[in-house]
Amino acid sequence: MHLPAIDATSDISGVTQLRENEAGTWSATVRLAESASGTIGFEVWAVDASEAHVYEGGTTHTVGQNGNSVTIPTHAVSTTYALRSTGPAGGLVFYDKGDYVGGWRYLEAAPADIMLGTDDYYHIFGYYRTTPGGASTEVGTGTGIGTGKANTEALMSKMVTMAYTSYTTSDTTTTGDYAARLCDIHLAGGYDDWFLPSRYELNQMYLNLQAQSVGGFSGYYWSSSEEGHLSAWLQSFSTGNQYDYGKYNDVNIRPARAF
Repeated sequence: MHLPAIDATSDISGVTQLRENEAGTWSATVRLAESASGTIGFEVWAVDASEAHVYEGGTTHTVGQNGNSVTIPTHAVSTTYALRSTGPAGGLVFYDKGDYVGGWRYLEAAPADIMLGTDDYYHIFGYYRTTPGGASTEVGTGTGIGTGKANTEALMSKMVTMAYTSYTTSDTTTTGDYAARLCDIHLAGGYDDWFLPSRYELNQMYLNLQAQSVGGFSGYYWSSSEEGHLSAWLQSFSTGNQYDYGKYNDVNIRPARAF
């Protein structure tokens, strides 16, 4: 495995140490030559005896977070996925951005909608309040392709297990079974890195799966993109239209994951 030192064009200088452990595994440490803050990008790759790349990956790391450790997911260079092919988690690939950048290239839809019990397919988006009797507040989410995971994490960090079920301030009922959290805790195909797709990720899911008559979708689906403090974006998988809809409404959800 090769982990290059930060190149000469970087604002931060650094060197790489790569060593073999007793068990035959490898570990690498990047030592910064000066104090740093912000986000650093990493790229790794593995080569075979002929120096051909067989695995590669990349990620970013915010200095000072996660104990200053970073895990970089890799993928086989020779492996490519066509749209509507089966992804690593057993779902369907619905988006290919063309290059493995920022830790991922493809988006995969889960094999099925999330349901609770035997017949409950519909789940609220949920409301965030800073106090039980206070007004609902917008968390702040994106709409673009590549924002679904961050959206889900943002919604989870605010609502945790207490999403409010009504915009009426006198109603303080909460639930942990809201769309973003159900995707975040979802386990399918041996993977637990699922998220609620953003508005435009959801549209790609519609265009490249449902509109091609695959995926087993039905009705309306929540995205992770808020429209404001009272509504969020959903998509009809019958017509392809998107609407802003009150966050208290029960709607289908289909998780996605990036790889």
